[in-house]
Amino acid sequence: MIADQPHASNGAAAGPHLHLHAVRGNSDDPTSAHALEIINYTGLLAKYSHCREPVIDGLLRVSEIMNVIAPPKAGKTWITQSLAIAVATGNRWLDTFATTQSRVLLIDNELHPETIAHRLRLLTQGLGVPADDLALTLHVCHLRGRLKDLDSLSVGLRQIERGKYGLVVIDAFYRIACTADENDNRAMAALYNTLDGLADAMGTSFALVHHASKGNQADKSVTDVGAGAGAQSRAADVHLIMRQHEEQDAVVLDGAARSWPPITPMCFRRSFPVWIPAPELDPTALRRPKTRPSRRSAEERPPKPTWTAKLFAETFVRAEPQARAAVEETAAEAGLSGRLISGLIKNASQLGHIHVWKERGKPLIATVKPPELPLPSGDVATDTEPAPSRKSVPTPKRVRKPHQAPTGAKARARTPPHPPPVGEPTGGGWCARAYEPVE
Repeated sequence: MIADQPHASNGAAAGPHLHLHAVRGNSDDPTSAHALEIINYTGLLAKYSHCREPVIDGLLRVSEIMNVIAPPKAGKTWITQSLAIAVATGNRWLDTFATTQSRVLLIDNELHPETIAHRLRLLTQGLGVPADDLALTLHVCHLRGRLKDLDSLSVGLRQIERGKYGLVVIDAFYRIACTADENDNRAMAALYNTLDGLADAMGTSFALVHHASKGNQADKSVTDVGAGAGAQSRAADVHLIMRQHEEQDAVVLDGAARSWPPITPMCFRRSFPVWIPAPELDPTALRRPKTRPSRRSAEERPPKPTWTAKLFAETFVRAEPQARAAVEETAAEAGLSGRLISGLIKNASQLGHIHVWKERGKPLIATVKPPELPLPSGDVATDTEPAPSRKSVPTPKRVRKPHQAPTGAKARARTPPHPPPVGEPTGGGWCARAYEPVE
């Protein structure tokens, strides 16, 4: 049952709290295990007269959770490490957001400790921060090779004294969420519930570094940028994203904050190893993939010409002789296929629209006929007797010569080694006449 706090004997108004009391004597009542503390409107205003203190002005307050989303290898680790340095020193982050100085714990489960030290050294030099300024305010916990999921990590975090750290940066979030499916809304909501409990128990804020989903992010809304289930952007108090600008080495910072006015998109340019504001850039000019021009409708497209031999000759062949290859190349640039070009040239030549020239043995084509060669002296061509063509001259038939008896070596080769005596019969096929060698 729900009941107000006990009234005063003089009839004064009820106190600020309402309690959901367990019904005694009924162990099966589900409310018997937990009692809800309910506070009325006036008590709420009296108890919470102002918002929680800011950690990053305009973005993050005490015990809130912030996502920092960017494409892989886009420099989000550099930008979040600069955030840790800014809060640890109380300087402005990105020369834009004021911070409240407090101790920072950087939990890195991606980089080796040597790489972490190298990057922080470069950042402090680029930001002009003396190393002594971070000796007591920036602490690092490297977990590469000693990976812990959120449940095991929270055991160690709860042992830290409350209020010791104002900000805990976890880079990267997907490694502490390794036991859950990042596309499962229920699993992601459970992880953020655990982080909310840690934030209240430690009195600290969390910044979670996470990667964007695959593909271009330009046309997505702010809360849709980020790999995994939508519960990640809904459960966090701040969803801060970085998208690539159309200019190289530039990003657009945008986000949605729960306890602050809307965030205005702004551009930053990378001047390694730091990021500097770039107000001259247009934050709406996001990088988009190169796309092919859209196909125009049939009404918008100009009609394709119906190529004939005459149109081909008028379009691509000149009166001045030119090489056939040059004509074919020009026609191909106009969109004609090689097969169509060859057919049109052949038809145009047969119909007399183009003519073949020969210059130094090389064939050329033109729309005019080549000049006629002069006739040899003494030969006059008349209309009645045209000059005989090569085809009209009959070719004489080849006459076979009569057989001649072989002479010389051929005769000796044919002579049998032992000719029979004159007058003897030829039992082996020799002639019956006398044998007389031929000289």
